[in-house]
Amino acid sequence: MGDNSERIIWTLPAIGRRIGVGADFIRDTIAKMPNTPIKDIGGRYYVFENDLLEFLRLNQSDQKAGDTD
Repeated sequence: MGDNSERIIWTLPAIGRRIGVGADFIRDTIAKMPNTPIKDIGGRYYVFENDLLEFLRLNQSDQKAGDTD
C-alpha cells in the first residue's frame, strides 16, 4: 500500500473508533479480509492510518461495482 511514515493506530478499540465500528468487527471481519492492512503482533493489533483508509475506499468501490440494484 502507501507510504508508511504516517500515524499508526494501535489497539482494536482505537482502530474501530477511527472508522466508527466496534473492536469486535475489526478483529472478526476487517482483520480477516484478504489484503487487510491490519496487523497483529502477539495479539496486539495495529494499522497505518492511511493504509486503512485506502483499503476501505478500495473495498467500498469494489462493492459498488458489484451491486446489481
